Amino acid sequence: MAFPRVLPRSALNLTTVISAVLAVLVLLPFSSIYASESDNGQSLNWIGPEGSVLPFKTYAEIEDFLRSAQITSVEKIKVGINETKKVILQKDGIQMTAAFRDVEIFKQRFEDRNGLRFNFRDSCIYECAAYELSKMLGLPHVPPVVRRTLELEDFVNSKDFKKFEDQEGTMQAWVEDAFTEKDRVDKKQRPPDFGAWAQQHHLMALFDNLIFNDDRNLGNILIGPDWKIWFIDSTRSFRTFAELKDPEKIKRCDRSIWENLQKLTDEQLDATLSELLREPELRTLKERRLLLISHIEGLIEQYGESSILFSIY
Repeated sequence: MAFPRVLPRSALNLTTVISAVLAVLVLLPFSSIYASESDNGQSLNWIGPEGSVLPFKTYAEIEDFLRSAQITSVEKIKVGINETKKVILQKDGIQMTAAFRDVEIFKQRFEDRNGLRFNFRDSCIYECAAYELSKMLGLPHVPPVVRRTLELEDFVNSKDFKKFEDQEGTMQAWVEDAFTEKDRVDKKQRPPDFGAWAQQHHLMALFDNLIFNDDRNLGNILIGPDWKIWFIDSTRSFRTFAELKDPEKIKRCDRSIWENLQKLTDEQLDATLSELLREPELRTLKERRLLLISHIEGLIEQYGESSILFSIY
């Protein structure tokens, strides 16, 4: 049985700017942003804290680094409410910035700007689930993240170990020189390619509906210096609703992601996510996948495949 529905909440759009962007019809190639991110044996062009390109060739290498590198410094992030910590990791002469989250909150009754809801869970483990799902879809917009339990020997300075109330959480790669959508709107910055910008927002809407992200806002839409959008802060996702959260926002899709979404099986989801998601969360994710497929099929039938599908990858 699914958990009770969220009570009706007032409509809340990110901004009218984003709505306008999504209406852009010009869809230009966006392969340049993703060419360096493909897991193809070449450098991923992931940037370290000093601005140099790190030597990682695969996402698996980044994941291994996040699991095993020592922590040389710790800083609390001032934004957000979950006391995420920004750390510098070091191993084999390589330094990388990462975010450590340890939030794990469950409330039977919870109210915030989205309204009143029941059986509310805010969990860092959802970051890992979102990342693993994004890999299955071929959607390189979630920074690499792993589960990690910190021990005293993981710290260069033993005093830093005491700054962590809970040593079990997730470690996620940090996107250097990034800014938020709120920063962009406040500074009135215009994307260099509105077509590519719109495509990314289409993918974000699709992914947020699939994982039922309950907390997408201007502060957690992260934009890299190359104007690639990163889908971060998924700790309030994977709600147990067998429906799409905002289906009206799903208007277009990348062709390869559409194909991967259709090929994805329940068995693959079980094998990859069963240790990260609870049974109701995994079951309703499977149901939303089918609803998402049906929704996009309806769009293709109504408007034609060439109008709905585009190619980024």
